[in-house]
Amino acid sequence: MQHGQLSAGPDPERGPWPSPDPERDLKASPDRNRIMVIEDDAIVSLAIENLLVEAGYAIVALCARGEDAAFLAARYRPDLVLADVKLAGAIDGIGAVAAIRAESDVPVIFVTAHSDPATRGRMAALNPAEILAKPVPDFLLLHAVAAALRD
Repeated sequence: MQHGQLSAGPDPERGPWPSPDPERDLKASPDRNRIMVIEDDAIVSLAIENLLVEAGYAIVALCARGEDAAFLAARYRPDLVLADVKLAGAIDGIGAVAAIRAESDVPVIFVTAHSDPATRGRMAALNPAEILAKPVPDFLLLHAVAAALRD
């Protein structure tokens, strides 16, 4: 940026929030559990990230689109995936988890506001560690994460 120019705001390629730096986070504490968050709402994603980092977990990837989830999971090999159901793009969170599960048996926690019988059935077919209804109290999310990582 040259002198006298104003910044246009966040980089549209990255979205409104900076991505986590898993290499930096894991070098600082390599024994922390690695979590990937699939959530298209930037505020919810940031809140989950902050909660989990404060609890001592490493966020290795934030993903807003189902189309990107399998690639990021293969690249960062998380110990746990937290996934919303409704996402921007053509592939929802259930489809994203199915693609991830085709390559890995990583535990999954669905965090969603959609709990109709058909959606619950699609989630249950993937054998998640937990299905949590939004809004999720912090203590309940932390309990579910700890339990999923113990199993």
